[in-house]
Amino acid sequence: MIEFPDENFNASVSTTNITRLWEQMLTGDRDSFEKVYHYAFQKLYRYGCKMASEVLVEEVIQELFINLWQKRESLPQVSAPLAYLFRAFRNQLLNQISKTKNKHFLSLDQVRNFSYQLNDEAQYTRQREILQQAIDKLSDQQREVIYLLYYNDLSAAEVADVLSLKIRTVYNTAHQAVNMLRRHLQKDSFVFYLLPISFVLLYFL
Repeated sequence: MIEFPDENFNASVSTTNITRLWEQMLTGDRDSFEKVYHYAFQKLYRYGCKMASEVLVEEVIQELFINLWQKRESLPQVSAPLAYLFRAFRNQLLNQISKTKNKHFLSLDQVRNFSYQLNDEAQYTRQREILQQAIDKLSDQQREVIYLLYYNDLSAAEVADVLSLKIRTVYNTAHQAVNMLRRHLQKDSFVFYLLPISFVLLYFL
């Protein structure tokens, strides 16, 4: 059983060396495998919890990495391991959701309601309430594209791969989402409109 990673664990892994670690993992390097796991876990966990229960998300991540290790010799050499993990995890999670009848889990129809709720303390300020209203106006696809593109630093091509979309669709969706946020924030709060959109997107956490 793979250990649940400490949220404060620092595996000293970045997007610049994740590919090298992935390649070493494929050769059977256990240390590289563990570093890839710790690097990706929180990213996949936060992403998955927007679609399903914490229990199911944890189970799917554990199963995903166990399978990766067991089948490492047949895994492909990929230029973007994180995007590969997001796609594999998303497909596996959706598959499990479709099989699950437990009322505590979301249905496959509900999973498209990809949500971003600000944490409790954020609800006490009017500005963040306005921002939440702006986020809620985005479509499910817009929120998911923005989350992967800006929060997880995936490229447009990688997001397209994860979500099975055309690259042009990803660009158009992100552009429309950012414009919608700007328009809403301009209308309700001039202060927010003055802030860079990159700052606004930090609230998607």
